[in-house]
Amino acid sequence: MPAKAKTQKKAPKPRKAKATGRVGLVNPTAEEMKKAFSIFNSSNRSVISTQDISRVALEQGYSFDDDEINAMMEAAATVTGRASTTSMTFQGFQKLVAHYSRTMPT
Repeated sequence: MPAKAKTQKKAPKPRKAKATGRVGLVNPTAEEMKKAFSIFNSSNRSVISTQDISRVALEQGYSFDDDEINAMMEAAATVTGRASTTSMTFQGFQKLVAHYSRTMPT
Protein backbone atom coordinates (compact mmCIF):
# COMPACT_ATOMS: atom_id res chain seq x y z
CA MET A 1 0.00 0.00 0.00
CA PRO A 2 1.53 3.38 -1.01
CA ALA A 3 2.18 5.96 1.71
CA LYS A 4 -0.38 8.71 1.97
CA ALA A 5 0.89 12.04 0.69
CA LYS A 6 0.93 14.74 3.33
CA THR A 7 -1.36 17.62 2.60
CA GLN A 8 0.08 21.02 3.22
CA LYS A 9 -1.98 23.55 5.07
CA LYS A 10 -2.70 26.66 3.10
CA ALA A 11 -1.22 29.82 4.50
CA PRO A 12 -3.88 32.23 5.74
CA LYS A 13 -4.63 35.07 3.39
CA PRO A 14 -3.23 38.40 4.57
CA ARG A 15 -5.83 40.82 5.80
CA LYS A 16 -6.43 43.80 3.64
CA ALA A 17 -5.98 47.18 5.23
CA LYS A 18 -9.07 49.34 5.22
CA ALA A 19 -8.49 52.33 3.00
CA THR A 20 -9.27 55.54 4.81
CA GLY A 21 -8.03 58.01 2.24
CA ARG A 22 -5.74 59.51 4.87
CA VAL A 23 -2.00 59.33 5.18
CA GLY A 24 -0.42 60.06 8.54
CA LEU A 25 -2.16 62.93 10.24
CA VAL A 26 -3.90 64.42 7.23
CA ASN A 27 -7.34 65.54 8.45
CA PRO A 28 -6.98 63.66 11.75
CA THR A 29 -9.82 62.98 14.11
CA ALA A 30 -9.71 64.43 17.63
CA GLU A 31 -8.84 60.97 18.99
CA GLU A 32 -5.96 60.59 16.50
CA MET A 33 -4.62 64.00 17.54
CA LYS A 34 -4.69 63.04 21.23
CA LYS A 35 -2.98 59.73 20.50
CA ALA A 36 -0.25 61.38 18.40
CA PHE A 37 0.36 64.02 21.07
CA SER A 38 0.58 61.36 23.78
CA ILE A 39 3.34 59.56 21.86
CA PHE A 40 5.50 62.65 22.29
CA ASN A 41 4.14 63.59 25.72
CA SER A 42 4.94 60.30 27.48
CA SER A 43 5.49 61.99 30.85
CA ASN A 44 2.03 63.65 30.81
CA ARG A 45 3.44 67.14 31.36
CA SER A 46 0.93 68.59 28.85
CA VAL A 47 3.72 69.93 26.61
CA ILE A 48 6.05 68.47 24.00
CA SER A 49 9.66 69.46 24.60
CA THR A 50 12.73 69.36 22.39
CA GLN A 51 13.79 66.29 24.41
CA ASP A 52 10.49 64.59 23.56
CA ILE A 53 11.03 65.18 19.85
CA SER A 54 14.56 63.84 20.06
CA ARG A 55 13.38 60.74 21.99
CA VAL A 56 10.60 59.91 19.52
CA ALA A 57 12.93 60.46 16.58
CA LEU A 58 15.46 58.04 18.07
CA GLU A 59 12.71 55.49 18.77
CA GLN A 60 11.81 55.69 15.08
CA GLY A 61 15.43 55.30 13.97
CA TYR A 62 16.21 58.95 13.24
CA SER A 63 18.95 60.98 14.81
CA PHE A 64 18.77 64.76 14.82
CA ASP A 65 21.33 67.05 16.39
CA ASP A 66 20.32 69.89 18.71
CA ASP A 67 20.39 72.46 15.90
CA GLU A 68 17.95 70.40 13.81
CA ILE A 69 15.58 69.85 16.76
CA ASN A 70 15.71 73.57 17.59
CA ALA A 71 14.97 74.43 13.94
CA MET A 72 11.90 72.16 14.07
CA MET A 73 10.63 73.87 17.21
CA GLU A 74 11.30 77.33 15.73
CA ALA A 75 9.32 76.39 12.62
CA ALA A 76 6.52 75.06 14.83
CA ALA A 77 6.52 78.29 16.86
CA THR A 78 6.24 80.30 13.64
CA VAL A 79 3.31 78.22 12.37
CA THR A 80 1.46 78.21 15.70
CA GLY A 81 2.15 81.84 16.59
CA ARG A 82 3.79 80.92 19.88
CA ALA A 83 6.86 82.57 21.34
CA SER A 84 8.26 79.37 22.89
CA THR A 85 10.77 77.43 20.85
CA THR A 86 11.45 74.87 23.59
CA SER A 87 8.00 73.37 24.13
CA MET A 88 4.59 73.01 22.51
CA THR A 89 1.16 72.57 24.08
CA PHE A 90 -1.58 70.34 22.72
CA GLN A 91 -3.27 73.41 21.23
CA GLY A 92 -0.04 74.34 19.46
CA PHE A 93 0.31 70.76 18.24
CA GLN A 94 -3.25 70.92 16.85
CA LYS A 95 -2.45 74.15 15.00
CA LEU A 96 0.76 72.67 13.62
CA VAL A 97 -0.96 69.53 12.33
CA ALA A 98 -3.84 71.57 10.90
CA HIS A 99 -1.35 73.78 9.07
CA TYR A 100 0.48 70.86 7.51
CA SER A 101 -2.75 69.01 6.78
CA ARG A 102 -3.78 71.93 4.58
CA THR A 103 -0.41 72.19 2.85
CA MET A 104 0.32 68.49 2.27
CA PRO A 105 -0.64 66.94 -1.05
CA THR A 106 -3.31 64.24 -0.73
